[in-house]
Amino acid sequence: MAGKYFPEAGKLFCGSCIEIGQPIKPGANQLAERPMPASASVLIIDDDPMHLRIYGWIVEAAGYTALPAQVMADGVELPESAADLVLLDYNFAGRMTAVEVAKLVQGRLPRAPILLLSDAFSLPDDIAPHVQGFIRKGDPAKLVDKLHAMLGPAREMTIPEVLNL
Repeated sequence: MAGKYFPEAGKLFCGSCIEIGQPIKPGANQLAERPMPASASVLIIDDDPMHLRIYGWIVEAAGYTALPAQVMADGVELPESAADLVLLDYNFAGRMTAVEVAKLVQGRLPRAPILLLSDAFSLPDDIAPHVQGFIRKGDPAKLVDKLHAMLGPAREMTIPEVLNL
């Protein structure tokens, strides 16, 4: 099971269903940590810090590595790490548009597919040529399914890893 423990909430968020479960206390399971292969990484681009945290939790709970990048009023600073997939928000409050950010990402990470995340009911026409997938906000289980479809299943995480997220 993959998930993220949030001490302030005392709950575990499960990656495949994103439901609130029973509290899991650190040290409750004495499974030994074992080396695991590196997980695929997902670059998350959004202008809202809270959305970056929420989608970061979902991505990590699904077993992938989250690489957040916040879009500011006049630009976005992409991390040095390469990403296997880009999760891109569509609406930004600043001057940059999702199309501009997508072009920037394509220049920097030409092999990484871009998955657009939006409140829109369908893929907006202006961004369509620049993305390889679309998902509506608000359904974490569908997002996880789409990540699995585009990246392959994530590695299983041990309980100690889950507790350390």
